[in-house]
Amino acid sequence: MLTIDSPLATDTAARYTAAHLIEVAKQENNFAPLVTVDFGKAESIVVEYQETITLPESWESVRAITSNGQTYTPAIDPESPQAGEFVYNPYTNTVQVYGTVGRSLQIYGNTQTIKFFPPLLPPPYPQLFTNLPLEGAIQFTRQFEQQPSAQFELELRLSKAQIQSIFAPGTELDLYGLPLRINSLNIKELPRSIYPDGRCKISASLGSRWENYLDEPCFLRSDGGNSTSISEPFQDTECTAPTPSLTDPNFNTTIQQLLAKIGIAYTGPNLASVPIPQGTARDTVVNPLQLLSDRLLVANSFVRWSNASAVEVVPIGSGRVWNYQESDIKGEDGVDTSFEAIAKLSKRRLTAIPNLNPPPPDLVNFPSEVQLPPVPQLRGELPTALAFEYPNSELTGEFSEIRSDQQERTQGQKPRYTRKPRKIEERIDGDKNAHIPLEGVQSIQNMSLIFDIGGQTKTRSTTTTEDGATVKVVDEIWGFVCYAAQIYDDSRDRLNGNPNDYWVCLKRTTTDYTYDEDTGYLLSTATSGYNTVRFRQESADNPETLGMDSGDPELDLYKFIQIPVLGRTSYYLKLMPEYSSEGLFELVKVCNRDGTSTLQPLINPDYAPPYYVEYERTESVAFASRPNPDNEGRTGSEDDPLAPDLTAGEESKFEAFTQVTVATYQQKLIGFEGGYPTYERGEENTPQKFTKYIKQFKAQGPAIATALEEISIEEGTGELPTATRSPPQFTKEQPAEKPNKTEEEKQKYRYFLQTAGYTAAAPINGSESFPLAKTFEQALTAARCKLAIENWRNGFTETLQVGGNLGIREGDRFNYTCNGEFRQRIVLGAQTTLNILGAVDGVPKVTSVTSLTLGRWMLPELTYSKVPVPKEPKAPRFNITVTDVVSAELGSIIDWAKIRSRRNP
Repeated sequence: MLTIDSPLATDTAARYTAAHLIEVAKQENNFAPLVTVDFGKAESIVVEYQETITLPESWESVRAITSNGQTYTPAIDPESPQAGEFVYNPYTNTVQVYGTVGRSLQIYGNTQTIKFFPPLLPPPYPQLFTNLPLEGAIQFTRQFEQQPSAQFELELRLSKAQIQSIFAPGTELDLYGLPLRINSLNIKELPRSIYPDGRCKISASLGSRWENYLDEPCFLRSDGGNSTSISEPFQDTECTAPTPSLTDPNFNTTIQQLLAKIGIAYTGPNLASVPIPQGTARDTVVNPLQLLSDRLLVANSFVRWSNASAVEVVPIGSGRVWNYQESDIKGEDGVDTSFEAIAKLSKRRLTAIPNLNPPPPDLVNFPSEVQLPPVPQLRGELPTALAFEYPNSELTGEFSEIRSDQQERTQGQKPRYTRKPRKIEERIDGDKNAHIPLEGVQSIQNMSLIFDIGGQTKTRSTTTTEDGATVKVVDEIWGFVCYAAQIYDDSRDRLNGNPNDYWVCLKRTTTDYTYDEDTGYLLSTATSGYNTVRFRQESADNPETLGMDSGDPELDLYKFIQIPVLGRTSYYLKLMPEYSSEGLFELVKVCNRDGTSTLQPLINPDYAPPYYVEYERTESVAFASRPNPDNEGRTGSEDDPLAPDLTAGEESKFEAFTQVTVATYQQKLIGFEGGYPTYERGEENTPQKFTKYIKQFKAQGPAIATALEEISIEEGTGELPTATRSPPQFTKEQPAEKPNKTEEEKQKYRYFLQTAGYTAAAPINGSESFPLAKTFEQALTAARCKLAIENWRNGFTETLQVGGNLGIREGDRFNYTCNGEFRQRIVLGAQTTLNILGAVDGVPKVTSVTSLTLGRWMLPELTYSKVPVPKEPKAPRFNITVTDVVSAELGSIIDWAKIRSRRNP
């Protein structure tokens, strides 16, 4: 009985992998090969984390590892693994994971199977294989930055006419993603006496489909044609130095647009644009292939022609990475490596060779068991010399600074508005030393110094402005605050208070201003803070608190307290009944690239239509009250009413409403339009009028309870007052000519490139230039790209065979292990041979082998030096400075005015 383990067809990234043999178990432990196809099915095991994980003996490869939702990939460099990578040693069958790892890991890989070479190519198959009775070989060839090709050597059971109609030269076809075109066809008809079914042998040579398109020229201009324009626009004499627009399709074009004109799609990064010089004729033609090649190095990329859907530009390092084991390398020749690069600075002389022969066998004492060969130690390979170097080569070219993308493209062509630099200022008005007690007061010996009895105070106002608009105002009032009992000196029998102890901030309020973000109009203010009050005021001559005990409840009426101050002002704005939009924009003349001019509007970002305040309301509350102590023990009656509560502080309210009566005008009939009369405004009949209704209320202390509101009316004629608005935030800059630095004023530099082994002190050796590099950074990128590609192609070549893999493309990275070394390569060429064996049960049987030509993957280190070019000596010039000497002091500071008080009448 035979037990066959059949793999499942799963959708994996490895579309084309080596075919495997299925193991057939018999009682005699014999194994017979049955050919099956490996669809990339991976097995998995779950293990506990260890520093070194030993896999089961049946495992032969590890594809990926997951833990806590994170996927770990094979290490790019096993000698220096990074976090998120793992190293699989095929010789010891162990795995090491690097980075943050959970307690358990799930490992995906393949187990050992008997492999058949060459393997069968898995389906699906193209119609060329399924719809034609053919046998033979097909060979696909990919080369780095070259066009793909193919070769057919087939035997078909078809007539010559049928074959000719299918494989006619010039026929385009896509096979396994390769864009191919039949270049030549040779048909050999076999004799019917030997092959009565009518057979033919064909030999076809195929090239790239893109080659046929690249031979076609294309027009450079978007409006290109074989006839020139006959209508020339008016040339403005003031536009003698026009500045082109980057959006003009006839100022520049792109590689994508040029390739599209000849029927080729493009995929890849954006390449440098193709400029169209002023005055370029409409019938000017260019070669898109040459323009594409010129831009690859600056883009740090290479071109791949083997993409059937589009010409593909691939940035260096972005290709696919293939990882192969030593057991995947097929063929009798193994790995063939050719070293051709010689380091220019190499002076190594071989003087002695160590004895590396193995020890002689012991022919007397034989081992008791079979000795296995030593297990190789996984390691990196030795470095190789560079075939292409920069031995302190000069990098030539004209390099400019990178233009800021935030700058307007029309700068210098027309005026423009720019945002003023944000400026926050703080201004102090009043007495800056308000916190310092009154000058000349050594002691408080008279109650007339107290602020509510006539004492002098100091005021200070701190205003914060943002871009010229007031955003916050802090008002302060300072004065003496105390009652007589606090400062009475029993030893001297008189008042004696320290000014520093009783000089305090009586009132502090903070007012915040809110403006409309779009128009800048003031919408509201909010005030908060505190005020110092008391319910009863002492007499300056006979202070009442001197005769009170500390426990007297009436003493609290003479003590000062702080009460909160709350205020708010809000405005309701309306558009003016009639206004002009003058100032919203202005028409400016702009010069076009062809010497013509156009008028374009320049919008004023500071413009806002005029508003007036229709309704305004202001209210402020800052008072406190308490029961009147005179009412203690009294019930009150009509004949003997209770005294009102004691009140301290102030309260105010202000409201204003503006009513507008618009002006009236005469109407003058000027004609008819569409059957309707048309009028124009005539003379004014009645002017615009507005009426302002005001209602206000303000009271302090005990008068709060009895104060009355005042109502008044104000009338006006003419223009309404405009609401408060913040200052302009933008300034207009004229396209003034900016003096350019002369050649003598600009500092020039020379740039030199060095690879490993060379320094800036070495003699200058050669030069390099990249005409399309506009900046030094772009030129340096192009130099690094060229250095890498040239060393991939030259100095080191390696060839090997693997099972057929049509997914390997030129420019991909190819990593593999061999004889204990981990090797990193770049695919320079891939040649896949398909042997079509025929069909079994209507299914083609096709074997495949891929031969790879590899270069060494490297990104060589490149350094540079920047040397300033000495300026030409100039003749000496006179430098005369004239200083106008003036007096350092002007005027004098005026003393503060003296405020009348009881102490200073």
